[in-house]
Amino acid sequence: MGHSGGTDDGEPPTWRRSSRCEPSGDCVEVLFGGHSRTGVRDSKNAGAATLELSASAWSQFVGRLTGQW
Repeated sequence: MGHSGGTDDGEPPTWRRSSRCEPSGDCVEVLFGGHSRTGVRDSKNAGAATLELSASAWSQFVGRLTGQW
């Protein structure tokens, strides 16, 4: 996935940051890319490695955070 991924509709990838980020900018960014993959990275070190999750793993992760899993 990395930085060169894209969405299934051909749009360039866009990293999204939580609206609940700390004022210092310490947060996690998420990239919903094509091919049913989701990227996760540290906003403080955007050039570092990206964690890539399958759609199933992302769903389980979010479900556990929100108490829906």
